[in-house]
Amino acid sequence: MSLTVLFLILLAQFLLKNIDKFLGKGLEISLLFEMVYYNMAWVVALAVPMAILVSTLMAFGRLSSDNEITAMRSSGITYLSLLGPALVFSITVAILMMYFNNWILPDMNYKARNLISNISKKNPEVLFDQKQLHNELDGYVIYFESRDESSGQFKNATIIEHNNV
Repeated sequence: MSLTVLFLILLAQFLLKNIDKFLGKGLEISLLFEMVYYNMAWVVALAVPMAILVSTLMAFGRLSSDNEITAMRSSGITYLSLLGPALVFSITVAILMMYFNNWILPDMNYKARNLISNISKKNPEVLFDQKQLHNELDGYVIYFESRDESSGQFKNATIIEHNNV
């Protein structure tokens, strides 16, 4: 349950942060779903460890608050036998997450960046908004004063070239 909640929170944060870049730009809905799909990988990479931490704290915190740990200890159960299932589960998840973070996550990140690059090459207005400084192009800062809605052309552009020395 904590995984679901954290996953939804992180996904909502991603959508709120990035959806304005893609909505109203004339892109197909399938591209938007593809972008969300590719970015779910880093959401999973963040949500799984946090969910395990939250669930472990909740489980052992509840056992402690109800004095069940004390009752188990008084009946002869050791701390190691209490922690055994949690350790086995956490080691299993750690191994799975190492595989995920080393093989799946970089591939999904590459596909997400590649998709953004392809979209921006076909439709540059996705990257640029009016009355904002843009430094997406290396060595240049671009500013657009206004945009003609009928033709989609930017007006009163200022391009500043700078060198990173």
